[in-house]
Parts: sequence; C-alpha cells; structure tokens
Amino acid sequence: MNQFSTNEPEVQPQDPKRDYTLTIFLLCATVLMVLSGAVGFFATSILLKLPRAESCPKAFSPLASASVRLYCAQLASEQKTVSAYVEAITMVDNLPKDHPLRAEINRNIEIWVKEILSQGETLFQSGKIDEAIKMLDQIPKEEPAGTLVKAQKEKWQSIWQEGEGKQKQVEGYITTRNWNQAYREAAQLTSLENRYWSTIRYEENLKKIQSAQEESAKLESAYGLLETGELDNILGAIAAAEEVESTSLAYQEAQELINTARNELVKFIQTKIEARDWQGLQLALDKISPEERLEENFDDWYQLAQAGAAADQDTVTGREEAIAIAAKIEARSPVYYEAQKLISRWELEVEDIAILTEARNQAQSGTREDLEKAITTVNEIPAFHPRYQEAQTEISNWNRQIQISEDQPILDRARRLAAGSTLDSWQDAMTQASLIRANRPLYPEAQKIIEQSRYNIETTQNQPILDRAVRLANQENWSDAIAKAGQIPPGRALYAQAQEKINVWQTQINAQNNLQEAYRLASSNDADDLVQAITLANKIPNYTRAAKAGQEAISKWF
Repeated sequence: MNQFSTNEPEVQPQDPKRDYTLTIFLLCATVLMVLSGAVGFFATSILLKLPRAESCPKAFSPLASASVRLYCAQLASEQKTVSAYVEAITMVDNLPKDHPLRAEINRNIEIWVKEILSQGETLFQSGKIDEAIKMLDQIPKEEPAGTLVKAQKEKWQSIWQEGEGKQKQVEGYITTRNWNQAYREAAQLTSLENRYWSTIRYEENLKKIQSAQEESAKLESAYGLLETGELDNILGAIAAAEEVESTSLAYQEAQELINTARNELVKFIQTKIEARDWQGLQLALDKISPEERLEENFDDWYQLAQAGAAADQDTVTGREEAIAIAAKIEARSPVYYEAQKLISRWELEVEDIAILTEARNQAQSGTREDLEKAITTVNEIPAFHPRYQEAQTEISNWNRQIQISEDQPILDRARRLAAGSTLDSWQDAMTQASLIRANRPLYPEAQKIIEQSRYNIETTQNQPILDRAVRLANQENWSDAIAKAGQIPPGRALYAQAQEKINVWQTQINAQNNLQEAYRLASSNDADDLVQAITLANKIPNYTRAAKAGQEAISKWF
C-alpha cells in the first residue's frame, strides 16, 4: 500500500477530443430545435395565410402553389355537384406528373371522378344514357381520370347496345308474329345490368307483345272477312285495320290490309259496273264511310250509278238522261273509258228502244197480220246493236204466237177425235195430230194425243188375246195360255201385262213337272231317291196349284 494515499479522488487529465464532440452535438441539437420551430412557425404561417373558400376563385391562378390549388379544389368538391368536381379536377390536373403532391392530387381526382361516375350511373340506370355520357365528357381526359371515364363509358355503351339489340330482336319477332320467341327475347332484358332495360323496357315490351297479339288476331279476322268478297265484310275489315295505332308494330300490316281491302272494294264496285247492277252499286256506295269517300273515284262511281239508274227506266228519255250524266265524267277518271262505252251503247239503245216500242205496239192485237208487221219492224235492229238479242227474243215470241194460232185448230180437232171410242176415230186423231211439225210450239201436246190414241187402238186389238189366254190358264191349260199371250208383240199395249202372266203360268207348269218327278223318284222306295223327291217337292211355290199335293207327298214320304 502506498503510504501517501488519501480518500480524495484522483484528478485525471482532460481529453480535448471528447470535449470537441460534445460541443458539436450540443450545437446540432440547438440548430435542429431552432429549425423545427422555424418550420412549424413557417407552416403555421402558411396555413394562416391560405385563402378562404369564398376568395379561392380570386386567389386561384396558374401561378398559385400546388398546396393552394389542392386546398381550393377540395373546397370546391364539397359542393358535391358535377360542375364542382370538374372544377376541382381542372384546378389540379395540370400540375407536373412528378410534383411532390401528385400522389395526393391523384387520390383526390380518383375520388372526384368516382363521385361523377356515381351520379352518371344514376342517370344511366334511369335510361338517360345520353345525359350520362355527356356528364362524363365534361371530365378532363388526362390520367388518372381518363382511364376511369373510358372504362365506365365503354361499359354503359356495351350494356345499352345489348339492350337495343334485344329490343330489335323482340320487334322483329313481333313483326313476324313469332310470339313465343318474342317473349323469350324480352325476358332476356331482365338480365341486363341496367334498371331501365331490365324493368321499364321489359314491361313495355310485354305490353307491346300482348297488344300486337290482340291486334294481329283482329287483322287475321279482318283478312277472313276480305275472303268472303262481300261489301259489308270488306268495309268491316277496313274499319278493324284502321283501329291499329301508328305506334303499333302491327301498323304496317294494318296499312297493307287497308290497301288490300280498298283494292277488293274497287273490284266489288267494278263487278257491279260490269254487271250493270246500278241499284246495287248505289246501295254499295251509300255504305262507304265519308272517310273512304275521299277516294278520287268515288264521285265518278256515284255519277255512273246515277246514269245507270236513269238508263234502267228503259225509255228513250231515260237513256238520254243517262248519256247526259255519264258525259260529265272527265277523261282523267279511271271510269272514263267505261262511261264512254256505256254512252255509245245507250246511244244505240235510243234507236233500238224506239224500234222495239213501235213493234210491241203493233203486236198488241195478237193477229197474224200485226204480228208479222211487228217482226218486220224489229228486224231493222242490226246484229251489232245492244238490243239485237232482245229483238230476236221478241221475234221468237211473235213467231210462236203465229204458229200457235195456225196449229191450235188442228190440235183442237185431234182432241175431239181422240175423245171417241172407235178405232177409226183414234186413227183419225193420230192423222190429224201428225200435221203439227216437230219444231212447232204445240208439237208436244200433239204427240201426247198420238200416243194416247195409239194406246187405245193397241189395247182394243190386244185385249181379246189376253182375255183368251187368261181363260185357258183358268182351265189349267198353262201351255196354251202362254202361247196365246205370246201373240202380243213387244212394244205394244198390254205387252207388259201379258209377260207378267206368262211368268206366273210358267211357274205353274214347272211346279207340276217337279211334283211328277218327285212322285217318280219316290216310287223306287230308295232312300236317296226319297231325299231327292222331298227336295224337289219343297221347291214348289206355295201359290201354285201343285203346292198342296207336294206337301201331302212330303208328309207321306217322311
């Protein structure tokens, strides 16, 4: 142990390097504290100096700092309107891509774009795609907004195009009346990611299909009416087709039906004109509605019907009135050619009617002389005139009257002779009736007298022969009776009665022969012969004279 040691600490010598490090550390700490306070003070100063919301538009300029722009943009976005969001994006979107605040700016832009897309989605779902697209078009195209906007727009347009495609399919199936497929296609609208297509348009299509079905059924019924060709049905078909509204998918079909029906109406009217059914034509025209009367032909048809009705009076005055009315139809009219044909016909008929009227007046007395005059007069009508055939009919009638007046006395005499009861009177009746030739009106009646007279003569001649044959048959002299009745030749009176009796008498002879043969067979007492005898006897008819003897023989042989 050191003798000089004490309790006081030993003083070490100081290290200059250590003191210097400590000094530097204290100095840096002091500087950092000063800088930190300065930054805080500076930041606070900046925040205190940021513009208020109402002064942001005045403070904002291209030279404004990024922090001021972002601050003002955030303030604008708080209005939550599309224009406010667009304004906010515009404030900050043109800052450099490498700006320190770019990440924060992009984050805000994405939020604001999504808010705009959300509002656009509401429009899109309600069916206002044009407004929704227009809203997106307001957003600046720079990134990151451009990518979001493009993706959303493409999605909406894709959904909308799919809806429109299905809509066209539905309408196509409705047009072709493929109802089942139309319902299936409409049902696919419910799978679209759009409330407007999946609900509103879907329900509209259901109603449209149901309405088209009903209208199509009406049109089918209307086409059925057309096929009858009757006026009331044609007009009914037009009325049914006109009930289809222009907004209906069946409207075009209805218009085609109306055109077809109108063509059928024209054909119907033309048929009436060709048939010269003027009264029927007037009645038909009266049934046509005022709307249908806008048809340019209507007035001309009506005028033609009036002219025809005047001509139907069948007088010279009526024809002249008809000509005057028809002459008013202008050359541009579709019925002008028909009117001119009728006028030409009626002009000729004026001449013919005068001739026919004169001839009929001459024929009224009914005398041969006047009838011949009437024939001479009416022969003046040429073969190419419209009343020529009528004139020929009158000539035939008047010739018939002349021939009847000539032949009636002959027929009357023949009837008186035929009423007699002798062969001579009947023969004279036949001779008299034969004077009436085959092409004369009284010829059929003359032939009846001839036939009856001939029958009376033949009956008188043949009755004794038939009576003698009957007497022979009553004596069971069948063979002689048949021979006697056979003397009546075919085609003469009583021939049929004679043949009937001959058949009966021949049956009697056959019955007698069968009975005799049966007796012969039975006389051998052979079993087989007895069977044959019984068979023959059974064939004898019950109404013959041999029937009783045959039954007695059968009883004996059994």
